[in-house]
Amino acid sequence: MKILYLIASHTNPEQVSRLVKLLCKNGANTSVLIHHDPSHTLAPDLTGIDNVYQFPKPVAVTWGTYSQIHLFLSATRWAIDNLDFERLVFLSGQDYPIRPITAIEYDLAKNDYDVQLTGYRAIFHPAWRCHEGYERYFFHYYDLPKFPFIHRFPASTRETLEKILAFITKHTPGVRYRWRPYGFRPQIGIRRIGHPFANGLECYAGPQWGNFSKRAIDYLHRFVDENDAYVRHYMRVLLPDESFVHSIFFNAAAKERLKVRTDNRRYVHWKDEKKDSSPRNIRTDDIKEALASGADFARKFDVLTDSHVLDEIDRLIHES
Repeated sequence: MKILYLIASHTNPEQVSRLVKLLCKNGANTSVLIHHDPSHTLAPDLTGIDNVYQFPKPVAVTWGTYSQIHLFLSATRWAIDNLDFERLVFLSGQDYPIRPITAIEYDLAKNDYDVQLTGYRAIFHPAWRCHEGYERYFFHYYDLPKFPFIHRFPASTRETLEKILAFITKHTPGVRYRWRPYGFRPQIGIRRIGHPFANGLECYAGPQWGNFSKRAIDYLHRFVDENDAYVRHYMRVLLPDESFVHSIFFNAAAKERLKVRTDNRRYVHWKDEKKDSSPRNIRTDDIKEALASGADFARKFDVLTDSHVLDEIDRLIHES
């Protein structure tokens, strides 16, 4: 089976190069397509590695915005036009395989799923606080002016402000106010009366990383080309990367157009998924738990915070 790994990276180019070399060395009929965000670090050095392609028109990505969807759609459309593949595995540059590549690719070849993607109905997502899915995907959000010193306030003061804003928004159902991580503008959300989730289309959500057949990628692009209102809706929601393709694929599964497995075969190390905006870095002490998960890939790793963690995984998994 011809497998294409699509890697979205933005940091640690040496770590990305290490991931690519491992995939190409240990995989069979393997190609790699790199999308490296030009607004961050230099692109990884891929000199001398066969079957590796740099996406020629990389997208400058801003966390939590439609630019993440633009990246995926642009890169997969380019792959359809230029590369020969049967399965596409979407990874971040901070992922790493925690099973042998041969075993991962054997399982990809033998299963008949079009999509392996973790997802839930957004309104009932088990890892989110009440109303989180509703507030993310049934509102349109607009940037407000920055408050440059808000993150210097004591945590207790910020919590009080958030409670006041929560009280205000609770009593104005059509409006939501959202703090965002440091460096991002706060936003105000306005409830959408006209949204795409009607007439049998349900909203789904989950992590963006997953495995897709060529048939699923073709279906995705046909849907996008034929449903402009759906695309425009997601340009203004919160964290569209955690719902855009999920809603397309899980609704297709409900209509028996695609076969979907609700498991993306990824291990992610969260401290508190309901509160944290990003998973914790996996360190050497966490390897045992990650391997016990049985997942194919884990994230996220940062060799600048733990320079030995990937060496240990290679020793245990990829060099044995």
